[in-house]
Order: sequence, then structure tokens, then C-alpha cells
Amino acid sequence: EDKEAMQKRVLSAADWVAKGTGESQKEALQRIAVSAQCGFNTHESGYPLNSEEEKKKHAWVR
Repeated sequence: EDKEAMQKRVLSAADWVAKGTGESQKEALQRIAVSAQCGFNTHESGYPLNSEEEKKKHAWVR
């Protein structure tokens, strides 16, 4: 993903967290993270992966 677009999305998420908790954006940024989960059952119906496909995906995030 584009680095600047990703930064904007993270800051936007931090703003929403801060708004909901009464924190500052800086405080909210300490409590959120970007996950490399995409492609690993990121929604309730999941994605059918065999063990070999899962190993290949894990290699990409190491």
C-alpha cells in the first residue's frame, strides 16, 4: 500500500479511537497497530487455505 495513504488511514483511525475514549490522538496512537493479517481469515466466512498455502503467506510477513 502507499505509505502516505496508510499513514492517513492510521491517523484517521486514531482520531476515531480518541473521540470514543476521550484521549488525545497521540495517546490513541499508542494503543492501535497495523496488522499483517490480511489474507489470514480476516472475516467471518474465512478463506480456505491448506497448510502449505498458509506457510507461504506466513513467510511473506516475517
